Amino acid sequence: MFLKYIVYLLNIKNMRKLILLTIIILLSCKTETKKNIQTKSNNKEELLIITEIENAEKIKSLNKDFKNIAPSVKSSVKKTISSGNLKYDKLKINYTLIGKWVINNSFLNHKYTFEIYNKGSKYLGIRLNDFTIENLTKKELKYYISGNKYGEFYQVDKNKEMTLFDNDGSLVGAGYTATKIH
Repeated sequence: MFLKYIVYLLNIKNMRKLILLTIIILLSCKTETKKNIQTKSNNKEELLIITEIENAEKIKSLNKDFKNIAPSVKSSVKKTISSGNLKYDKLKINYTLIGKWVINNSFLNHKYTFEIYNKGSKYLGIRLNDFTIENLTKKELKYYISGNKYGEFYQVDKNKEMTLFDNDGSLVGAGYTATKIH
């Protein structure tokens, strides 16, 4: 009987359903105690002790099963919050977010969200409008876009304020601004 509950719990993706099912199971254990006491009147105290011990073991087993199931429930919650881009979702799990900005080009009337991530000595920039991933090389406060023929880079100060540059200097004159989100 408990095996069916465990299999059912593994398939649950909604935390409310999981909590509700756990409460139902615990209440059914209590109901079973009352049934046993009412149907068997001989040695009431002995029967009560045996039934309570059985119920305590069932609850311990459920708690143990719940601890094993809880991580899979958390991961299913993460999946529902995913971006829809598997590569980006894996990157978010394996890398540390350095910062998040909205980059705006007022001349082209175009803006997008941009994030910089880090793992060890590796830095990546991601444009969230199309999930373009740029390999970045960090030198002091500057994040250079690897292989960019115009020498474009992002300068991020200690307050996480970003300015965009290329070989000719700041791109503010070309309409580029970055507004910090995180």
